[in-house]
Amino acid sequence: MEAYLTALTVLDTEITAHIPPQARPRAGATVGRMLEAGYTAKQANLAISALYVSRNQRALVKVRAQC
Repeated sequence: MEAYLTALTVLDTEITAHIPPQARPRAGATVGRMLEAGYTAKQANLAISALYVSRNQRALVKVRAQC
């Protein structure tokens, strides 16, 4: 639950609104691990968008280029 609350403060509201409810705890945990590893909030937003929202090849290529 704590990871999800952290995600709410980091993720853009547009991204959060499009994450399916059952995937929100996993997305929050992902954000938490990314921040702990030194990634920026912008990079976390991009990754979560690619992994949990758009899920297409172009979005994943963007993530790869940013990280």
